[in-house]
Amino acid sequence: MRNNIQTNFARRIAILALLWLFLISALHFLLNSRTGNQKIITLGYMPVITNIAAPLLDHLSRDKEPVHFKALKFSSFAEMAEALRHGDIQGAFIIAPLSIVLKQQGEKVKVIYIGNRHESTLVARKDLDVNSIEDLTGKTVAVPMRYSGHNLALLREMDKRGLKNRINIVEMNPPDMASALATGSLEAYFVGEPFAAQTVFTGDAKVVNYAEDLWQGFICNLLLVQQDFIEQNP
Repeated sequence: MRNNIQTNFARRIAILALLWLFLISALHFLLNSRTGNQKIITLGYMPVITNIAAPLLDHLSRDKEPVHFKALKFSSFAEMAEALRHGDIQGAFIIAPLSIVLKQQGEKVKVIYIGNRHESTLVARKDLDVNSIEDLTGKTVAVPMRYSGHNLALLREMDKRGLKNRINIVEMNPPDMASALATGSLEAYFVGEPFAAQTVFTGDAKVVNYAEDLWQGFICNLLLVQQDFIEQNP
């Protein structure tokens, strides 16, 4: 008798679980499906202020014909570049020097427009009282990647000021920089907003330089699109 009750109970639980799975799957399909013949163009972006165009386009074009610009967030520019290389995304709000590297490597890509020239900031731990790049001598500074305008601008300034090889530059994904500085793993970092403002707002860091102060005409991000996609969709 007890075995029968347990068997029936287990059967009911299994049926309820299957029904729940079916319901969730159906809702997921309905929420993510598109009506008509709407074309989906996927744009990669990083969660920085100037890349907000991607999620805004996603929202504005979501239910409108004929195109939905689907925004796909990445945590690193390297991952975004690989996604563009393999055709997982058709366009990318990507850091400018990396665009040049992709072109040099033979990737068929085209710059559509300049994403931004500003909103990049060099910040340093407040307790270190850093007021210039010279004060970073012997300290560790993070940049998004070696193929970034931030790295090039910093190397450029170090060369101009006779500081070659005297500052330790490391690569780090922008979303990780604020916590690394707050915990003492970094003395400074150079990145696009809002990641620099995070530690300034909490009182852990102070502004040392803005990108445009170090390099007039500095270009941070570009919108890069696959050439094959452009040719197929003129």
